[in-house]
Amino acid sequence: MTKLFPLAGVSWLALTLSACGGDEADPPSAAPDTESPTDTDTVPMDEQMPTLQPVLNDNDYAELDLPTMLVRPEATPPEATPQGPTPFELSWRSCGISGTRTVQCAELQVPLDYDNPESERILISLNRILAPADVEHHGSLLYNPGGPGGSGKEVASSLAGAGSFDALAPGFDIIGFDPRGVGDSSALECEFIDDFLAGDTGTTPEDAMMEMVSQYGLEAAIDDWAWLSEQCSGYWGQLFEHMGSNDVVQDIDAIRLALGEEKLNFLGASYGTRLGALYAQTFPERVRAIVLDAPVAPRASFVEQIQGQFDELLVVHEAFFAECDAGRIACPPDARALFDAFVASADSLAILPQMLSNWQVGLSYAFGTDYLPFVLDEQATQPNAEWMYGHIGIFGDGDTSGFIQQTNINCTDNAGPLLSIAEANARIDDAIARSPLFAGAIGPIINCNGWTVTPDPVAPLTAPLAPPILVIAGTRDLRTPTQWGRDMADSLESGVLLVSEHWGHTVTGDGSECVDGVVRDYLVNLALPAEGTVCPTPTPAAAPTE
Repeated sequence: MTKLFPLAGVSWLALTLSACGGDEADPPSAAPDTESPTDTDTVPMDEQMPTLQPVLNDNDYAELDLPTMLVRPEATPPEATPQGPTPFELSWRSCGISGTRTVQCAELQVPLDYDNPESERILISLNRILAPADVEHHGSLLYNPGGPGGSGKEVASSLAGAGSFDALAPGFDIIGFDPRGVGDSSALECEFIDDFLAGDTGTTPEDAMMEMVSQYGLEAAIDDWAWLSEQCSGYWGQLFEHMGSNDVVQDIDAIRLALGEEKLNFLGASYGTRLGALYAQTFPERVRAIVLDAPVAPRASFVEQIQGQFDELLVVHEAFFAECDAGRIACPPDARALFDAFVASADSLAILPQMLSNWQVGLSYAFGTDYLPFVLDEQATQPNAEWMYGHIGIFGDGDTSGFIQQTNINCTDNAGPLLSIAEANARIDDAIARSPLFAGAIGPIINCNGWTVTPDPVAPLTAPLAPPILVIAGTRDLRTPTQWGRDMADSLESGVLLVSEHWGHTVTGDGSECVDGVVRDYLVNLALPAEGTVCPTPTPAAAPTE
């Protein structure tokens, strides 16, 4: 049966990229890596460094001659410098300044396949954003901003430049990294993606995908999806099969060891919470402190993930107008009527998918409480709808390489059953009945059908032997609903829940003194909040007076 999607739905690509929490809104420009490596993405066997063991046990630590040069340079006694390289040595080089912090960059060679120590090596690209020298040093904090499919290096550098880590993690060197197959970490692109999605339609790739599903139905879309994954698999080679979270946490442990850290400090946001919880489950004895901000569900079911995000989209959309009516968000009068007029205006210009995509981004992040009222005010005051053209693409057109990377990682990690065609159509029918306008948001529910990657499912996250883990759930977060945070804290045997009454996706470093104070006390002192602690909505800074 051919199923027609309402083409006034939010963009397919934007939704797919938000499947595990989504990429952050474009951060400020980070300091460039001025000395990017010139090595090839994979390292031939005859040029490899000595073999890195896939899993290290406790006895291995005593035998490793870890180079003390991996500690901050100012803390390294000259006589302690080791003679000659080790398999875990990082060669740091200067690569700019982020705010007031010095940024260094390096690459780490890791096995492509941890189950096969003789496999070729790939490069994991890192940056180290040094803590100020006049602050007591507490070691390194590894940071992952989510995605999957986005550069952790870029976001870490941008946040550091904005001062976000100063309140959260004083005295910690911030370690950003691009996960395998992403950004500078042996990333590969799929040359087929743009032609496959856009073809000769003249539309954007995301809209072309929506049109394909609408015109030809799910069966045809799944067949084409299988073709695309086969092409990309052939183009990427073995890396295509080794991008899942089970491999990434092995890389994280290799990074920890290369840094010379006995135990890991980790801050993960959105999809990064899966990595943090999975690391605690895999290497519990190597954990010092892990913060999970905006957690994904503890069971990696891609279908239920998309369904949960669609359900929460409708909740948060209605909550926005309730906040307008209550005066807690400064909206123009008759906000609901203005939204209806906004939809009609965008439809008259044939740009409704793009404008609804913007609307959903506004519902997703804290800045939306300013952006969405501005859009409604534009609708109320502009004599015609042409002002909308200036809003197309303001949040980015989407990274088609990231689109493939995220699909691949999600489908590798997936531990839940896929839907049959009949089941998928039933969920689509339900979405259309509940919200014809936003029903397109359910479309990615079939993304893993036909995708040819070999599954490597992530086990339910319980981490029974790990020390206490701080879990932070927001009350107005459509990307990772509040219930997922509660479920994660309940599933982790040592999970401690902090609820934050904020608007948008993720909260650490966004100016909540309550949240940042709890995180800081945990990272520095390993102190945890009392059970049932709730951080109130952050109060906006008062306007300066004369």
